[in-house]
Amino acid sequence: MTLEAAPAPKSAGGESASSRNLLLLALAGFGCSASVRVTDAELPRIAEVFDVNLLQASSVITAFAAGYGLLQLLYGPLGERYGKYRIATILAGACAVTSMLCALAPSLSLLVAARALAGASAAGIVPLSLAWIGDTIAYEKRRIVMARFIMGQISGLAAGSFLGGVATQYLDWHAPFVALSIWFAAICLLLIGFGGDALSVPPAHLPRQTLAGSLRTMASLFQRPWPRTVLLASFVEACFFFGAFSFIPATLHERNGLSLAQAGLVAMALSAGGIVYALLSGVIIGRLREPQTARLAGFVMAGALPLVILAPSVWTAALASAVSGFGYYMMHNTLQLSATQMAPEARGVAVTVFAAVFFFGQSIGTSAVALFVHTLGTIPVFLVCSLMLAGLGAGFGLRHHTHHVQHR
Repeated sequence: MTLEAAPAPKSAGGESASSRNLLLLALAGFGCSASVRVTDAELPRIAEVFDVNLLQASSVITAFAAGYGLLQLLYGPLGERYGKYRIATILAGACAVTSMLCALAPSLSLLVAARALAGASAAGIVPLSLAWIGDTIAYEKRRIVMARFIMGQISGLAAGSFLGGVATQYLDWHAPFVALSIWFAAICLLLIGFGGDALSVPPAHLPRQTLAGSLRTMASLFQRPWPRTVLLASFVEACFFFGAFSFIPATLHERNGLSLAQAGLVAMALSAGGIVYALLSGVIIGRLREPQTARLAGFVMAGALPLVILAPSVWTAALASAVSGFGYYMMHNTLQLSATQMAPEARGVAVTVFAAVFFFGQSIGTSAVALFVHTLGTIPVFLVCSLMLAGLGAGFGLRHHTHHVQHR
């Protein structure tokens, strides 16, 4: 994976961001995403080892999600105060420690506590990396760099599931956590070794934000029309896309008769679609402006999502899943770009708020879809989610165009 650093704008002191720094941050993001998914396939083994049922074992997933979601908003102010790259580097080191704590946990309660700490330490790396990219990459080149950056996250999600599955089948349940600890430790050392000026606090053109200033920035994001639009779009995207997508494996297994392995393959195809988008992002971004990209992404998500559960075979379902992933990452990349411009003077705060809103959208969406699937059935709920995603693309595209015209 090649992450090309564009010349920084004059506001960034005229210095170029290092391609090596960008790649290392992407690899740290890979580790964070792998950490999110690594315990999914391990639940039966964890339940067996600690002599508990699956519901009790699943608390390791809930604990990570809680730590990840609750700590998002802390790291924005820290990044503004002490430097985004520096805090991301420290968090990579913390992830090495917390991953090893997971590996060494002698009981389920301690494993749950360690997973909560692991989620808390992983929470800030990706948002702060995106904010750092916003500080150092010129706007006109930022979207393609960010599209390539998310390849680390996409690949990490698939790798985490793979690691957990391999450990369950062939190795000990500790092995993935040891591997993640070594990974994060190596990345942390490389981030320090090649950090250079990126470790300075903060960039010369950005003032050091106080806690009070960061809190004022957070509040202002919900008061100004354009940032409020971006945050609402993030919430809607997470709520209706992942709210529906999280039920695809169970639906394919129960309704369509696929094995759990086949249903998992279909779900993993989402990541393949994201990687295809990242690889083609240069061509897409060269031909489509953000409003056009948003409209196309909404159309693609809306068309492909219902086909995943209506497809007649596992391969056509996987193809539909990949297409929906292509549309999702196209949309999310556009929203991430907009998030880096919500508050240029405090990007760390803005992007972490964006990430927190996205996380809570996922949580609320999953709960709401579960309720409505139970009462209305899967197909009607998926169709409603698809219509909302189409509306998201059209609405955000129109709002983006209007905002751009007003601020020329």
